[in-house]
Amino acid sequence: MFRFGTRQQFGERAVRRALRVLPSAPGKVRVSVRGQIDDDNADPVGRALAALVERSPTVIELDLSHLTHVTGPGAGAFYRLLTAAVAHHTAVTISGPNAQVQRDLHRTALNRFLVNVDASPHGGLMLVGCDASAHGAAPPPGAAAPRCPGRCSGSS
Repeated sequence: MFRFGTRQQFGERAVRRALRVLPSAPGKVRVSVRGQIDDDNADPVGRALAALVERSPTVIELDLSHLTHVTGPGAGAFYRLLTAAVAHHTAVTISGPNAQVQRDLHRTALNRFLVNVDASPHGGLMLVGCDASAHGAAPPPGAAAPRCPGRCSGSS
């Protein structure tokens, strides 16, 4: 397949196809992730996700209900977001992953960074970058809450 345009133009198109920023409450950024995240679009999508942290939200909510597949290289986009979120003390929640995406999260080891926070006001799963209890969620039975050294109310 031939791609026309510059690398930057391709990246911008990939981001527009894969990510939709949705209206949300103050302090939150909601994003719908669509299609698949793979080696073709992982880099520009990862940069765009990490850039969301620059808005200084307390929570980034990722709706994965329209995501169909995450490849190994595609998981790098989410790792990039997690790295930025931890550095800025931002919680990241995910919701709506279908069975295939859940398997992809497990296969790419992203599931190791997930804490179930269904009882929280954010719902879904939280990528461990923040103290889940500071955001209204209890850790799973037998697990210690991950700690956020920053602006979370539960930080030490």
